[in-house]
Amino acid sequence: MNKDLVCPRCDHFLIKINIKNGYILSCEGCHGILVGNGLLHQITESFVVGKIITSATPDAAMTCCHCNKIMISGEFNDNCPAPITASACKDCFVIFMDAYELDYLKKHFPKTHTAKRPEIVYQSVDVYIPSGPGYYKSHYYAGNIHSALKLADFIADIFD
Repeated sequence: MNKDLVCPRCDHFLIKINIKNGYILSCEGCHGILVGNGLLHQITESFVVGKIITSATPDAAMTCCHCNKIMISGEFNDNCPAPITASACKDCFVIFMDAYELDYLKKHFPKTHTAKRPEIVYQSVDVYIPSGPGYYKSHYYAGNIHSALKLADFIADIFD
C-alpha cells in the first residue's frame, strides 16, 4: 500500500514503521517522517498540532504524497531551542516533520491525559402512530433517552 508513496521533501520512498498507537512513514533519504494528525494528537498535546496548523502558510516546495496537493508549513516555538517546522496537508490530515522534531515533541510535550469519549448508550422508544382504526407501533433508537423521547414527540406531532 505505502510502497508507492514518496517523501514530500526529497522524493525518496517512504517506509511504514509500526509503533504502539499506529504507524508512521519514514523517508529513506532525508529521514523525515509523515504522521497522521490523529496519531500526532495521541502522542503529544493537542495544542502543539494546533499551533503548527494555525501558523501555517502554503509551501509550494512540499506536495502531499497522498493527494498531490500543496502542503502548508508552520512552526511551533514554545520553549523550544529551535522552532519545530512541519508541513501539513489540509485534505489528508498528515503532517511531515524531521524525526528528531517528533522525538522532541514526544519528550517535552507528551500527552498528559486522554479524554474519554462519552459512552453512547442507545435507548429505544416505542411510538404508537395512529393508523386507520388502530395504532402502528414503531421502534426508534437514539443516542440517549432525551434524544429518543424528543424523536418520539416529533414523530407523534407529525401524525396529530
